[in-house]
Amino acid sequence: MSVGSFTVGLLGHNGMIGSKLAAELTSLHQSGRLNLVVLHRASSDISMVADDIETRVIDLEAEDGSAYDTAIAGIQILMYVSQSATCSCPGERS
Repeated sequence: MSVGSFTVGLLGHNGMIGSKLAAELTSLHQSGRLNLVVLHRASSDISMVADDIETRVIDLEAEDGSAYDTAIAGIQILMYVSQSATCSCPGERS
């Protein structure tokens, strides 16, 4: 696989960590090192996504797996950034 020939999907682009990751991936996309697709809920604010970045709606509550298949078609690497109210990481102190 050559540089720029793979596609990264990012779900969770507008949170504290996701927005930082989105900025880095956008830079790599715009330099031709990868193709970026931002996956988002229909209600998400995508106004900060650059015009040259493909966006796709994904229904995370869909019971039909084919909805996921359509959203992630052609994506080789999928990054999902999610906020969690609690963390139970191994070795974490209480």
